[in-house]
This record gives sequence, C-alpha cells and structure tokens, in this order.
Amino acid sequence: MIFSRKKVVLSFVIAFFIQPIIGAVLGLDNFGPNIILCLATFLLLMYYDSPFIWGSALITGIAYDICYSSAVGVATCGIIACMLCILIIRHFLYLDNIWVVPILTGVDTIVFGIVTYLISSSQGAIYSVLYLLRYMAGDLIGNGIALFIMFIIFKKYLVKHKNDAKLYT
Repeated sequence: MIFSRKKVVLSFVIAFFIQPIIGAVLGLDNFGPNIILCLATFLLLMYYDSPFIWGSALITGIAYDICYSSAVGVATCGIIACMLCILIIRHFLYLDNIWVVPILTGVDTIVFGIVTYLISSSQGAIYSVLYLLRYMAGDLIGNGIALFIMFIIFKKYLVKHKNDAKLYT
C-alpha cells in the first residue's frame, strides 16, 4: 500500500484547505474541481477494501460542510453516494485504461450533483434543476482535470484485484 494512514489523512487535510482556495484563485463562481470528492474517488479506486478511506472521506466531508457550507451533511452524503457508485462500477472497469477517468468523472459529478440537489431541495433550498445544470459542465471539466492528474501521477500504484474487469487482455 503506497498510502499509509498518515498519508491518507494528510491528503484529505490538504484537499480540505485547497478546495476553497482553488475557486478563489481561479475566479470560479460555485463550480470547478471538487478535490475532496476526486481524492475520495481515486483512493477508493486504489484501495476499495480500506474502511480508513471511508472514514477519512466522511470526516473531511463533515468538516468541510461545517466550515464552508450552509447545511451540514449535504456534501458528505454526496461524497458517500459517489463512493458507493464507484464500489459498484469499479469491477466493470479496466484500471490501466485512461478512459476510466471520463467515466469516473461523469459518474462522480452527476451523482454528487443529483444527491446534493435532492437533499438541499428537501430541506427547503430554492435551487432549480437549471441551477444544477448551469454549473454541471464546469464541474465535469474541473473534476475531470483533477482526476486525470491523480490518475497520471499514481497510475502505477493502482492495485488490481481478481474481480476487476479484463485483468489480462
């Protein structure tokens, strides 16, 4: 395992502080890469059987909601929903293929957007579906770039499991 528990915690702490800075530095208004979501997805893809990654993502999501969000638990539920989807679809993906990145980006961004929209709407927020779609393209691009960078840097460390699709082609 390339990421020890200390490195996983450090990665999530860095993502926690980088997340609000990216939008401010790049001048992005409510859209762009969700670094915490991308990191949780990528680490789960690498080590799907590690409960420590689930716990770290959950704690980081709650801390992010408390510090930067108007409602606690909305983004955390979105991250957990995305991680559950990754657990389901990871067995159908060939992890060495670069086309994994757009698939993961699409699944993550769409599931996260829908879950956070549904939870926010059920709590009385006045968001419309058009508001969700308005920022979806920017989120897709930002998350895609973040996941692509993570994939390129750590591709050689991806752990292949016997249940992964097409291990040997």
